[in-house]
Amino acid sequence: MNPRITSSRFLLVTSGGTFAAVLAAFAIAERPGLGLGHYFYLPVVLLALAAGPRCGTLAGVLATSLFALGAGLNPHLQLGADSLPSVAIRLSMYVAAGLVTGAFAQTMRRVTAKLETVAERDHLTGLYNARAYEAALARRVGQQAPFALLLFDMDNLKAVNDTHGHQAGSDAIQKLGTMLSHLVRESDHVSRVGGDEFAVLCSPATKPGAQAFAERLSRSLAESGVPASFGWALFPSDGDEPKRPTSRSRSTAPLTSASTPRRRGVGRRYSTASARRASRGRAGSRPSRPHDLRPAA
Repeated sequence: MNPRITSSRFLLVTSGGTFAAVLAAFAIAERPGLGLGHYFYLPVVLLALAAGPRCGTLAGVLATSLFALGAGLNPHLQLGADSLPSVAIRLSMYVAAGLVTGAFAQTMRRVTAKLETVAERDHLTGLYNARAYEAALARRVGQQAPFALLLFDMDNLKAVNDTHGHQAGSDAIQKLGTMLSHLVRESDHVSRVGGDEFAVLCSPATKPGAQAFAERLSRSLAESGVPASFGWALFPSDGDEPKRPTSRSRSTAPLTSASTPRRRGVGRRYSTASARRASRGRAGSRPSRPHDLRPAA
């Protein structure tokens, strides 16, 4: 469960219990000059922290109503017409406390959300960055549910930079990121893990499904002018730990953080060359180029 939701629920439950406890104490133990009514600020603040300024304002009104109720139930207190100014002052103070606390909490939640976005998103593409990828990979491995990992990098980005300049290269990376956002499902986790390196954590947990997904992405990118070379692997059949593989354990290579098709093996390889052949009606032919579709070296 989301920690924020859990925290908000805890504050709401605590606020309700505190309202009841303070009302009981005020109705039974309050004496003139003792000041137990000030404890109503506590549930007002808790409710405002959990639900924002609007609920904080309503909590202030509720606190005032309970204060009046407790005063009416307490035989040692007399609440008459001359007490109305005092009740009005308490109303304004309770409401102000709830409104200010709720507005502050709401602002802090928005700032925190923006900071989390900055910390987890790549500034150029808007996709998740390497840090978010590491966390998502570890989380999926920890859940022990099968998933597929696609790792790929753009073809000829260096040539684009050398020929047309780095701005053209950045534009190509942005274009690829935009296309990926439309090609994958909402449940897929797409990250830019390096300069021209990307990763997709997705649900196809079978070899045919992962291969078909890689082929579809590769073909779509190639047709749009941003070709890429793909590698893919499955959890847990191709590796079960998100760590760097040793020379004796190549099965963990698919789950290695920041692995790329060109630099380290990631289960299977699929490049845009085979996508182009498939589009020409030769999808069933045996790949002849080294990076078309084969176990990664």
